[in-house]
Amino acid sequence: MKKIVKTVCALAIAVGFASCEKEQSSLDVSAFTEQATVKGIASYNSGYDASTSFFVKVLANQILNYVILIDDGILATGSTTTDGNGMYSISVPTSYGLNSDVIITVNFEADYALNTTITRKAVFSGSAYAVSLMPHEIQVVDIFADENGIIQTPDDLN
Repeated sequence: MKKIVKTVCALAIAVGFASCEKEQSSLDVSAFTEQATVKGIASYNSGYDASTSFFVKVLANQILNYVILIDDGILATGSTTTDGNGMYSISVPTSYGLNSDVIITVNFEADYALNTTITRKAVFSGSAYAVSLMPHEIQVVDIFADENGIIQTPDDLN
């Protein structure tokens, strides 16, 4: 639940900054000639296997949303898609002397194994943060999404 609240708060702040004309006009992507890279693997808890341990799967071909912050102002928002192995990469405009941060979020529905015989659709979410990026730096930031709620089916109500 805390992950959902944190993700919603981060996105609400992002939307608030994005709608503020004064903040937007003071930041210009073309002013940043240097780049940093955030990359990693996105995965999720897909439920339980026969050993009652949870099973991690990569998030193949999944959209990740991100917000790039420069000195607490929004520079850009966007999305990227993971490859078939769950890997992603984001180029981040940056400059020496500025704090470049990235907030990455993911929300999706997928199957979740309650045990070895029962599988249900579930809502998943996750977020990750890359902070204080410097020009030419590569930060590896893996994202892990966890189940936030089982979607009930008519069979569940019987």
